[in-house]
Amino acid sequence: MIASRYASESVRKGVAFLVDMQSPDGFWRDYDLPPGTSEDWTTAWIGWCLTHAARHRGVALSLGQAVRAIISAHRSGGWGYNRRQTPDADSTSWCLRFLAAAGAVRYARANGDLEAYLDTGGAAHTFLDAGAGSWGDAHPDVTPVVGLALLVTVASPAQVFRVRQAVLDARRSGGVWSSFWWNSDAYATAWSVEFLARSGTIPQGPALDVREWLPDVGSECSAMALAHRLLVALAIGMEPLGEHTMTAVDALLDLADGERGWPPSALLLVPPRSDGSTESIPHADVAGLMSTATAVAALSRWIAAANGSYLPTDRAAFPH
Repeated sequence: MIASRYASESVRKGVAFLVDMQSPDGFWRDYDLPPGTSEDWTTAWIGWCLTHAARHRGVALSLGQAVRAIISAHRSGGWGYNRRQTPDADSTSWCLRFLAAAGAVRYARANGDLEAYLDTGGAAHTFLDAGAGSWGDAHPDVTPVVGLALLVTVASPAQVFRVRQAVLDARRSGGVWSSFWWNSDAYATAWSVEFLARSGTIPQGPALDVREWLPDVGSECSAMALAHRLLVALAIGMEPLGEHTMTAVDALLDLADGERGWPPSALLLVPPRSDGSTESIPHADVAGLMSTATAVAALSRWIAAANGSYLPTDRAAFPH
């Protein structure tokens, strides 16, 4: 299949780019925000994405270095944007998902650090600080990521059920999920449907609404947004070679930048903490590492689905 061959070659180049861009200390650093570049969060995200391509050259060594870097960055409360910032639910969840997928399952289970971020209804709050303002609210794009991390740390069925109900309650009426930290609802929707699928099934109503929403790409033409839309299509069981799935695949392949993976995506928001704050413009991953990693993961899943095989998620990609 021609599309699969093109996708495989793009993934190979993207993987090589990511392996080459890893710092000697094992971290992947990206974004340029007032707190500096990200370390914990970006390393975990990129590492988790690379577990989808663990058989590619250099990946096993790269992931091993990243595991050691993430373990070294752990502190009370979990992990944060970087080692100088307060731990948060989202970064902690990505670190746990990565550690479990890379084989450090025992460490991930022993350092969950997630229960404190959940309210009694199961919704996740990004920050625990009382002065965090809106950053300390429950966020629809964080709760499902926490839920996915709880699954790999073997949370109790009751706890998973509460998070599952919170995810369902956070969906817009008759629609999909809204992102707080991202200028694209594809992010919140992708991880919400993934969590629902992995914690049980996606109810018929949300599944139908997501199917109707998926073709409405609108202005979402960045690699990050398109990759998340592809993840949505695969999570809800759309035909890998169907029109809407292939639209996302073709658009992602068109954006591939040769040996440099995929270009940066200006999607990350730093929302105002209070009504008097100034809303920020979307920020890009300046090195393109996060966009490339997400494209690699989405296309790797699509290649597996198109070839009739199964690609495990959030499981050990190789023994560690």
